[in-house]
Amino acid sequence: MKKVIFMIIIILAIAIVATLLVVQNHFNKKAEELKKEEEILNTFDLTTKSGKAVELGYMNFENGEFYLKLPKEFKLMDAKTLKKKYANENPPTFAYTNEETTVNVAVSITNTQMSNEAIGTFLESMKAQLGAQYEVLESRTKEKEGHTIGQIQFISKAPDTDIYNHMMIFSCNDKFRTVSFNCTKELQEEWQEVGAFIINSLIFSQD
Repeated sequence: MKKVIFMIIIILAIAIVATLLVVQNHFNKKAEELKKEEEILNTFDLTTKSGKAVELGYMNFENGEFYLKLPKEFKLMDAKTLKKKYANENPPTFAYTNEETTVNVAVSITNTQMSNEAIGTFLESMKAQLGAQYEVLESRTKEKEGHTIGQIQFISKAPDTDIYNHMMIFSCNDKFRTVSFNCTKELQEEWQEVGAFIINSLIFSQD
């Protein structure tokens, strides 16, 4: 009997230790995530792979519905360039680009209904559709300020070159939103980390 009780105590002790380790790991991950978020909030100067300086500033969309950090050198794409650049697809609501129009950040504000809970399923559908045509590099979801954020990276085709894309999808007030960083394949290594920073700089209004 004593042996049975001893074994039960040992099992309980192991279970408690395992639970504590899981909880500790959870808090460590949360602390690391908060640290990264704080770094993003406080960073306004980056460099590309080759060392080119990129100064950033917050841009607000839909009267402050959400904010993104964008390179200050990027200009809003004019209607003519927008139409030419996105000739074979629905043009985004806004597109910001460098002087050569080889690095872009596109933002689409739509009236399409999309709940926060549907983002994960929509991302899986998007991954399947894109994967049938293009090379999908990575896709994942994460939670941020109560929003499910879907991200997907892929290589698409343009008439004269391949295009690296890092796209983010999310819901605001039950409306579908997309943000996409893209650049020519030749510039992927140079700009990929800056693009990821731009995508991850998303913050939402606290109203």
